[in-house]
Amino acid sequence: MRRLAMLALVAGGLVPGFVHAQAVPTTQQGYAFCSVTDTSHAQATIWASPVVPVTFGADDPGGFRRGMDLAGEFLAHVGSLGGRGDKSCNVMATQGEAAAFREEQRALWDKRVYFVKVGDWRNIAWTPSAYAPSAPVANAAPVTRHFLCQATQTDIPDRSDLSRTVTSGVFTMPVSGTDPMQAMYQQASAYGIEFQSVVQAHGLPVQGSCMPYDTAGEAQYAYQQMVRFSKGFNMKYTEVAWTPTGRPATVPTAPAVTAASPSPKGRLGVRVDAVSPALAQGLGMASAQGAWIVEVMPDSVASKAGFKAMDVVLEVAGQPIVAATDLPTATAALAPGVETRVRIWRDRKAQDLIVVMPGDPATATTPAAPSVTETPATAASTPSTNEYTCVAQVSTTHAPPIVMHAPVHVFAGASTDHAALARSLTSLLAHVQASGPEWIAFAPVKCYPNDAVFAGEAFCVSSVYKRMRNIAQVGAMYCNASRAQTEKRWQDMQSSAGAVAKPLAWP
Repeated sequence: MRRLAMLALVAGGLVPGFVHAQAVPTTQQGYAFCSVTDTSHAQATIWASPVVPVTFGADDPGGFRRGMDLAGEFLAHVGSLGGRGDKSCNVMATQGEAAAFREEQRALWDKRVYFVKVGDWRNIAWTPSAYAPSAPVANAAPVTRHFLCQATQTDIPDRSDLSRTVTSGVFTMPVSGTDPMQAMYQQASAYGIEFQSVVQAHGLPVQGSCMPYDTAGEAQYAYQQMVRFSKGFNMKYTEVAWTPTGRPATVPTAPAVTAASPSPKGRLGVRVDAVSPALAQGLGMASAQGAWIVEVMPDSVASKAGFKAMDVVLEVAGQPIVAATDLPTATAALAPGVETRVRIWRDRKAQDLIVVMPGDPATATTPAAPSVTETPATAASTPSTNEYTCVAQVSTTHAPPIVMHAPVHVFAGASTDHAALARSLTSLLAHVQASGPEWIAFAPVKCYPNDAVFAGEAFCVSSVYKRMRNIAQVGAMYCNASRAQTEKRWQDMQSSAGAVAKPLAWP
């Protein structure tokens, strides 16, 4: 329930600083409901605002940025009354929608466990300050923001630990840019990718994530609650002295098309970013996958098809979009002049749009499927421009435990094609599963950019745990356009496993 109370907050900060608009008013009208949730006691305390009318900018889709500002303002008001907690603010189109959402939240906290309400709901009188937009300032001085990274595994084979948590603790970093709100969430996303190396080093087959906070007080409160819920009987808590390297985020984008140039084959005309766990939670998605649209270019294919900023692309022509890097590859394969269904996530549900790529259908060609060839590890370390290399590791805790390493392979294509990478690892895991009864069915493969650990690297993983049989399996694959980087990854894998690992031949 604590997550439900934070949904609007997470989505609120993840809005692009500028979105092209066509003949729209300078402001929009909506209604907001804000809350602050304190979970520091057995019974949570929820300070709830009334539904209030709000004004927000035309370049603020759904009023998400305005909601973030209001959440901070309401938290300050609650603090003046002696309260504290996680801030949240939802901006909706109509008063009825906002009132219905408020009632839904109240009903959740009013539920009883052993005749005691889960939460103490407190109605607070509050009127937000008037809307006063601030103009972007070029070369603005950096501001300070606070971050907390963590990963928690709840289903693990070791019966002495029912949950394991690895955290960075709170660290402070400068945030620069014309829109600090956007910048701090972009930095949090980049920090989450880099923190994944810490998660892997501690043996957790889960994805780590980082959250930004406006003030040190908010960050420390979140940290205290995480410690409270992560320490205790049958729980293993590890805090590491970790801070990010400070390298700028390198998030791949779909090829953008400006209004002055025609839309070539395969280009939607959007700027995309990764879907972080925080963003997925804020948008009401079940998992962090897809390509998050940050900006739609005017007069582009995407604009004509009805795409909007804050949409998340889930599928193109039935092909799942696991990561932002999958979108350019998927759209490049679309034939011109043919209607193609694209599934997106918008307004907390999946919807379909129809895309038609420009061009003459008669000239369309079908791209060849990527092929896989095996080469010795002693082959030349400089791949061609359309090749990449991968290594893989598969393990199980089945008695006796097994660790298997697949050596360096050369693949045709690009290491940014996460759909192709997922198919390759899926094929390898199917080969392993068929090799003996000690292997159970693997979970679907997911791929992520891993640049913060190894430059240019993509990381794919599949993990499954069967509690009744006390078996955990993990399959992982590391791919890079640089043969030298892949061989370095291979050396690290070999040194960490030592003589325990067995050789695994690619199918």
